[in-house]
Amino acid sequence: MSAEEGDPPSAGEEIPHSMEEAPPPSSEDIAPPTSGGEAPPPPEEGAPPLPGGEAPGEDAAPLSPEGMEPSLIGYQDLIPSEEMIILPDDDETDLSRLRPRVGPRLVQSVLSDVLSSQSSHRSSRYRRSMSGIPNLQETLKERQARFRDARESRKQKIDPSYKYIFEILAEKLGLDIVTVEELILDCPSLEAFTHFFMKDGCKTLKFLYQEGDVPSLECGRIIPGTTKGAKMMRLYVDNAYPQKLKGLCIFFVRCRNDVALNAKSIQEEVLFTVLDASKGLLNGIRNMLANIFLPAILATNSWGALNQSKQGESEKHVFTETINRYLSFLDGARISIEGTVKLKTIDNVDFSKLQTFEEVTVAASNSETVRQLEEVLMIWYKQIEQ
Repeated sequence: MSAEEGDPPSAGEEIPHSMEEAPPPSSEDIAPPTSGGEAPPPPEEGAPPLPGGEAPGEDAAPLSPEGMEPSLIGYQDLIPSEEMIILPDDDETDLSRLRPRVGPRLVQSVLSDVLSSQSSHRSSRYRRSMSGIPNLQETLKERQARFRDARESRKQKIDPSYKYIFEILAEKLGLDIVTVEELILDCPSLEAFTHFFMKDGCKTLKFLYQEGDVPSLECGRIIPGTTKGAKMMRLYVDNAYPQKLKGLCIFFVRCRNDVALNAKSIQEEVLFTVLDASKGLLNGIRNMLANIFLPAILATNSWGALNQSKQGESEKHVFTETINRYLSFLDGARISIEGTVKLKTIDNVDFSKLQTFEEVTVAASNSETVRQLEEVLMIWYKQIEQ
């Protein structure tokens, strides 16, 4: 028979320890409830009786909240964490029974890690950008050295044939040979000279001397006394000159290109002339034809096969008359351009507001605007009539 509640235990029974003094149950002592309403297995022999002194049975009522405290404490002890790891009672460590688990991290620690990683990323990017400045400066020095070497390489190509061209340029431009050479070396390439001197090469070599932008770093030298956006007199080679011709154009022509030019043959094989476009391209072309080419044609007596027949003499006459007619046409065009009527500038009418059909329609509805436009029309009409 079981002892009744409140009776002192008998001499042969052990006094159960209190819950505070009892050691925490192991994972084997607490088994999860089975499905299907089955009762838990009976306690082993020698195990302390359940609180309340009643033996468990099939119809036993559920434990009270006070009776659930040992189970809750036991389940809490079974949850492994970094702070609390339950070791088995024996001396050997059973890794299959208990495994350490990383506990949840606090939100503040996660935010602090994110912020610290972002700040470190920004600082590393700033260090990378700052570290590129010396490399950029070093690259600029290397570029300057490479351009100087390229300029020196171009200078090594200058031979007596180049010198002959330089002497003519210096004489016609009023410069010394050293200045002409420096202006030529400012060009990024001397391929135009090579093509002109070689066999079956180009028959013309052109130079343009006029104002232009200061050469950039690619020229291989630093021009003292110049600032960004400044202008200076430059010497452009072949097709490297600007689109607008407004200076002196000196061009050389080869009579034949079946042989290569050298220092001895260049004086006999090459002709040159000057086209002065400083007062306009039209005027420069007219003066060059009238003062150079036409006198040379009229002074020529050797016309080859044309001198052997009357038909050849007629063709010679037609050719010279064609040049004379072309010169007359250029004179008339020059006079027409110089005599162009310049209409009087009108200040009291804003013509920029009369560009579209809608703007003209609005202006036509205003009587005052129509009167002003009629006055302007009469002024321009009298100018054109005169």
